Amino acid sequence: MKPPVFDVPLKPLTVTEGDKLSLRCHVCGSPPLKIQWMKDRKDLAPAGSTRISFSDGTACLEIGSASSHDAGDYLCKATNDAGTEFCKAKVTVQATKTAETPADAPAKKLENLFFIEEPRTTHVTEKGTATFIAKVGGDPIPSVKWMKGKWRQVTHGGRISIEQKGREAKLEIREVTRSDSGQYRCVAANKHGEVESSADMHVDEKKETAQLDGDLRAKLKKTPSKQKSPAEEKDVDIVELLRNVDPKEYEKYARMYGITDYRGLLQALEQLKKEKAEETGRPEVERGDRESDEDMARLVADLQKRMERTEPVTVVKDISDRAVFANEEAEFECEVKINYPEITLSWYKGTQKLDSGDKYSISISGDRHLLRIRRCTPADQGNYRV
Repeated sequence: MKPPVFDVPLKPLTVTEGDKLSLRCHVCGSPPLKIQWMKDRKDLAPAGSTRISFSDGTACLEIGSASSHDAGDYLCKATNDAGTEFCKAKVTVQATKTAETPADAPAKKLENLFFIEEPRTTHVTEKGTATFIAKVGGDPIPSVKWMKGKWRQVTHGGRISIEQKGREAKLEIREVTRSDSGQYRCVAANKHGEVESSADMHVDEKKETAQLDGDLRAKLKKTPSKQKSPAEEKDVDIVELLRNVDPKEYEKYARMYGITDYRGLLQALEQLKKEKAEETGRPEVERGDRESDEDMARLVADLQKRMERTEPVTVVKDISDRAVFANEEAEFECEVKINYPEITLSWYKGTQKLDSGDKYSISISGDRHLLRIRRCTPADQGNYRV
């Protein structure tokens, strides 16, 4: 006969008042096994919102709505004819957050990964600057990334500035437009996992106070190669701007100078073509040059479409939970339309990126993305995402 052994012991737990409190552990040993729960050295029994269960080696204690009185040291004891074993863990119950809670109070806290200060919702006027600041804690200090919506990771460059100095992470977006509105998520991660907090950006329409002489659209038609740069409030000569720029850099420069006059961009290209023909003394350009010009025109047309989009991907069908028996195959499937060709989708279990191999099979069929997990075991349980 084998004495009881906890192969999956209890773990420290932190919950918020009103949330469900759930403690689980797994014990091995020869049956019959007797399970006993204690809190602060006092026996616990099923009553009211407290439920106790034991099935297939898993002992579970659940409290429907946690209160400050439920905080303390919990112990689970297993006994059979061969001996006794126990495991214990500390439960912390945090007070419900109120409007008066100081900004620097810990929020969404895990044992070694938490927010000291969460980003806050911001209101900003078009062409203004929006700033999100978060402070994170943990051991080791977590790294931070910023996401817009569910799928899009925000990256540093152009009018977007991202920096992290120790515990403080900052996202700054300059020259904001209406398309920048939406939910932004701050995701902090270290070896213990990841936590996230979200805040919204509301972009208000800028009210024009300056008097404009005549129709603004007529002005743009007359001077298609020039446009105001919001950052510098002066005319930008698009022809001069693009004269020595590689076509691959057009998007970067257009965003940098806030240029959205696509007709002006195309006409500037036409002017550059004309100047090139005059310099060579040939009214007709060579075939290679003509193809290059067509490539540039297509690039600008594609740039216009890209800059008008608000999300890089469209989720047609999201993944859903799966339950399988041991040694069976689990399959996750989602349908995601990728709007930017340079974007690739990856599968994760928690914070671990998954690759095709003996354990996992990853495949793509059109917009359908599939992940198959072979010969499932209890270790494969967890949170999967794409």
